[in-house]
Amino acid sequence: MAEKNSRVFVVAFLSCAAFSILGYVLNIMFPEYFVFSEASWHLERGRIGGFQFKPNDLAISLCFLMVFVLFSFSRGLGRHVLVFLLIGLIYLASSRTALLVALIIFLLSMLYERRYVSLFFLGGGGVCVLLAFHDAVFNSFLFSETVSNFSQLAVVGDTQYIRAIMVYYGVLLGVMFFPLGSGAASYGGVMSEGSLIYQMLGLSEIEFFQRMEGIYDSNAASIVGEYGFLGFLVFFGFAYKIVSQLLGGRRSLVFSLVFLLFAISLTQPLFSYQVNSINFMLLLFSLSYFLKGVSSSFDARVGGR
Repeated sequence: MAEKNSRVFVVAFLSCAAFSILGYVLNIMFPEYFVFSEASWHLERGRIGGFQFKPNDLAISLCFLMVFVLFSFSRGLGRHVLVFLLIGLIYLASSRTALLVALIIFLLSMLYERRYVSLFFLGGGGVCVLLAFHDAVFNSFLFSETVSNFSQLAVVGDTQYIRAIMVYYGVLLGVMFFPLGSGAASYGGVMSEGSLIYQMLGLSEIEFFQRMEGIYDSNAASIVGEYGFLGFLVFFGFAYKIVSQLLGGRRSLVFSLVFLLFAISLTQPLFSYQVNSINFMLLLFSLSYFLKGVSSSFDARVGGR
């Protein structure tokens, strides 16, 4: 009975993934039937939102599917074709967070499998492509906008990039109120509207904070700001413990999933946002079920680490 119930998570996860891919394809084929946002984050690239509407949510769901394929499918050509196909779809969705996380998780999986020769040739091929098309790469929107976003941290007082604002002041609050932060419902949370902390930091007159838009985009920053560095460590310590328990202590996979949590929560709402958090839980329970059934093949692939 327990095994049958656990299988439900796999079915639910793969059904959500299939639904996301269907929305992706239909959005490309029939864009006029999909809701189009006038927001700058959509207009700037004509991004694909699918049924999720938000391109980042669509790309993150595909990133979760890629993780499932990497750590549950047996090694072979089919697995790599699926992985590269998913990375391509994530790239076309123009989600820099999901693309970067997907590439790092893919490289980590190769390290865990001790595929050093393949990793060497892949890295060499990447360098050759970069040298051959360096102008196109460095002038591309993904690269130039990412560099621009990071540079906003140096001029946070004048920036209109909300993620830079949230990360900067979240860390600042963590330092000011070390080690416990400024307290719940005071910064970057759904109950923080009208918080005195925003007035203290001089943020209350900024449009983002008046309209309560975009301030939830960095879950990690809100955790550090509200609960301090100690709360951040406790939060991710519990996350590591839960993931480790469900996955049987397989350190390579546990590290990858905790890194996935941290990287996405740095620039996206995750723990406080049902879409991504539910998808992550479905991924976690699906991997747990799958690994119990095929643990021998997984151990052979990653050395049981």
